[in-house]
Amino acid sequence: ATYISSEAVTVEVDVVDVRYFAKIRAAVNAYVADGTTSAKTAANVLERLDRAETAARAGSEERAIGFLEQFIARVENQVKGDAADVAARNALTADAALLLAYYQAMEDAENVA
Repeated sequence: ATYISSEAVTVEVDVVDVRYFAKIRAAVNAYVADGTTSAKTAANVLERLDRAETAARAGSEERAIGFLEQFIARVENQVKGDAADVAARNALTADAALLLAYYQAMEDAENVA
């Protein structure tokens, strides 16, 4: 297996790919379905996730990183309230942080080469 690492995490490259975007999107939609977050909040945070995925698929790690950072910031600012909200926020930011580390490692590798 191939691994990447950043200051925060070490992940297996084969595990973290564009399928992870779908995992995060499904989690956000599940939080709407169970009432943890509103559809408006979900649309707001998913807009950044969608842009990150589009940038990643286009090969722009730098833009994907920026949009993932914005996704995390929006989740941290907009998903708040009771214990369920905090758990949702923590899960979403942890998943996004893995993607962020993945694309940051890719970008770092390109800049070294």
